[in-house]
Amino acid sequence: SSMLPTASSPPSASPALLTLFYVGLYLLALAQGFFGPCGEAFGADQFTPSDSDPSAPTFRSSYFNWFHFSMSWGYAIATAGLSYVQDNAGWTVGFGACWTAMVLCLAVFLLGTRTYRAKQPADGGTFAETVRAWATKVFRRKDNTPTER
Repeated sequence: SSMLPTASSPPSASPALLTLFYVGLYLLALAQGFFGPCGEAFGADQFTPSDSDPSAPTFRSSYFNWFHFSMSWGYAIATAGLSYVQDNAGWTVGFGACWTAMVLCLAVFLLGTRTYRAKQPADGGTFAETVRAWATKVFRRKDNTPTER
């Protein structure tokens, strides 16, 4: 669905456009890295073993099976379906379909926000406090604390 340009010289992009492109790619990779482990763990937290229901561990096991089944089939259908759409209707329609699917999924996720079970961090701190503490440890000057080697 893509072709090399027929001109003898390759097209060039401005440095600003290339920067925007690479920033977008790295943000996408970063978001995927956060989503992968966090989405699966968040879903598993909805079925805690401390529930009064004795079938909670069974539900958790079933959740993992359905999570991976859905992810695998989602990738397969998206790859085949988007290739067909982009070849026959154009790239704009393909990217529009992806955007629409993401917005729809976000809306469904946000509709259930009140019913989600969320665990508090073990140390009781928020994400901002954790980042602040980490930054303090990483960026503090070593000559101020010679005994902490």
